[in-house]
Parts: sequence; structure tokens; C-alpha cells
Amino acid sequence: MFCSKCGQQNPDSGSFCMKCGHTLQGLPTAPQTQVVPASSVIPESLLSSELSPLSQAAGPSPKPHKKSRAGLFVGLVAGGLVLITVLLALFLGVIPMLNKNDAHYLAPVQDADSSLYGYIDETGDYVIEPKFPLAFSFAENGLAAVQDANNQLCGYIDKTGDYVIEPQFLVSGMLDFSSQTCDFAENGIAAVQDADSALWGYIDETGDYVIEPQFGYAGAFAENGLASVYDVDRSLCGYIDKTGDYVIEPQFGQAFDFAKNGLAAVSVYDDDSLLFGYIDETGGYVIEQQFEYAVAFAENGLACVTYPGSPYLRGFIDQKGEYVIEPQFAEADSFAENGLACVRDADSSLCGYIDATGEYVIEPQFLLAHDFSENGLAAVCDADGGDFGYIDKKGDCVIEPQFAEAGDFTKVN
Repeated sequence: MFCSKCGQQNPDSGSFCMKCGHTLQGLPTAPQTQVVPASSVIPESLLSSELSPLSQAAGPSPKPHKKSRAGLFVGLVAGGLVLITVLLALFLGVIPMLNKNDAHYLAPVQDADSSLYGYIDETGDYVIEPKFPLAFSFAENGLAAVQDANNQLCGYIDKTGDYVIEPQFLVSGMLDFSSQTCDFAENGIAAVQDADSALWGYIDETGDYVIEPQFGYAGAFAENGLASVYDVDRSLCGYIDKTGDYVIEPQFGQAFDFAKNGLAAVSVYDDDSLLFGYIDETGGYVIEQQFEYAVAFAENGLACVTYPGSPYLRGFIDQKGEYVIEPQFAEADSFAENGLACVRDADSSLCGYIDATGEYVIEPQFLLAHDFSENGLAAVCDADGGDFGYIDKKGDCVIEPQFAEAGDFTKVN
């Protein structure tokens, strides 16, 4: 029999334990439960997670309780990391959007005191001080053509006013302040007049020629990749691609830039007079030549034209060549992105702005006026003082008249 105190096995006939002396009377001769001696190592099998029903009822053991707390901690940490990741992604996503919306616009203006050109921001403050005899709006690549005060040649500056392309081109063909012929196009090419040959060619953003000077005149490249040029040998205008090869052979007396709708105004001689019509990118006529004057189509699908024999009044046609706004204005420009076009009233000879129905939105009141820029501002010449300032689409003055001349605002990155 086994001693119930120390677990020692004793003869069945014994009355006392041979090891500890504890009485053995009345004890069973065979063990009913396994008794582990105090000096023994607890078997690993007894530490398994399989508990008896009684043990399960008594509650969780300390080890599973520790696992529960550790799991809770890990879950909180993981959740926090996920939240931080989401917030960081949103933050990084919003910042570029804010930067994109926070556009920086500059406009060239002629200082009334010095007669030199500089650049202002939308508050009317100078960002680049007046120091150029002539200056043009910035192109999308952040470069603007200016005339240098020392050598009188044309170069290109960045938004700080520093030269990126040194002054080396003639400006005689760029004197039309509003033409922006010298702008860099979307393909990164700009038309310039060579100082040595006086011929026109095209340069890249480094100032190197990509199309050698060879034309009597060269226009800016349009979105369709074509530019109008004057062929000096044939004395006619045609259209080239960015390699300088003709896509539409020289055949026109005049040729304007292609509009976004894929049409360009061109003229041909008819009984010793030039009549304008509109061609597509193949050179075929979409609207036959019939106008004494014509300009490019605006984004709203309207173009300003004049019929021959009329009192030289201008109206607007659609892409079928039909009048939408009857001829009634002494002068008219293309419609801007905000849906307004600058016109000169035939009666008062003052400039105002009309909508696509031909109705005045801003009454005629200015001596001169330019198209609205992308930022919603237009340069206008005050009828009283003769200085230029800027108005919004309501006709309200945003920048007070103070400049001798003023150009369009363009976005500068």
C-alpha cells in the first residue's frame, strides 16, 4: 500500500509507513489517484492546454490570461498604425491638391513712370521689377520672352527674372504685344527670328535650334502639332510639323493657328482681294472662303468674322459658317474661357464684353480692352485717365488703373 502522506510504497501488512511513520491503517491497498512526489518534476503533459471540465469551470489559468492582455495590446498598436497610415495618406494626397489649386499668376505690364516692363501678381504688386523695353506673358513651361535693355535683343527669363536663354533673337516680328508668337508651345518649341539672317526658325528650351531659320515668318505650334509658316521661295503660307516638314503645302496668302476644334482660318486671293475661309488638318475647306476678316474659333465654337462689302462690322459664326451673332461691332476678339468676348461698340467706340448671345454683360466703357485671362481677370484701359488696370467678370475693378500697358495673366509654377 502507499502512504497517503509521503507516497512511499509499503507492504500490505504494514501498519506504519517505513519512510515517514504515518499510520497506514484503513488505507486502500491500491492507489485511486496518481500522487506526484514532492521532489518530482512536473511532466510536460500536465501543462497542456487540455483542461478537465472542473478546471475549465474554475476559470482561466494565469497563462491564457497573459496571452489575452498581450493580444489586446498588439491589437491597439496595429489599429493605431493603420489610423496613422490613413491620416498620412490623406495628408499627402491633400497637399498636392492644395498646391495645384494655389496657382501663381503673373502678368507683364508697362510701368507708367519708367516705360519699362515688369511683371505683377494678382494683387498688382511687382514680382519682377520693370527693367525690360518689352515683355510677354509666361508660357506653360515657365519661360517668358523679353527684350533686353542693353543689346535690344530677345531672350527668355524664368519667374525670378533671370535669363534662362540669353538675349540673341530679333524682336521686330514680336512687336505685337498681344500676339504671343514667341511663346513656347506645349511641345516645348518656340518661334524666333534669327538675328543674323532675319529668318524665322524654332528653338527648344535650351535655346538651340530644332528647326533652322528658313521662313519669312513662323507662328506658334498648335495643339495638333502644326504651325503656320511663310515660305520665302513661294511667297505663300503653309503648315509644318515639329520636324519642319510641310504637312499642308504653302498655298495661302495668310494662315492663322489651328484652334482646338481642328479648324484654322486661311485666306486666298480672289480677284485681287483676300477672302478668308476655314480648313481642317488635311488642308481641305470646311467653310469656304467668303469673309473679309476671320480669326480662330473659340472653345465655345464661335469665331469672329466680317463679310466683304459690309460697313466692316464684325459678328460671330458657328462651325457651319452661319451667323450666331449678327455683324454689329466695330471690333471683336475671340471668346475667352469664361464665355465673354471683348468688343468695341459701333456707336460709342468704347469697349465692353458680350456673352454668347451677343448681349452686353459689361457695358462699353473702356478705351481699350484685352481678353479675359485664365484667372478671370482682364486688362482694360480707363476712359478717363488712359491707364490700364484689371477687372473681373462682373466689370469690377480688381487692380486700379496705373499702367501704361498691360498683358494677360498666365499661370507660373
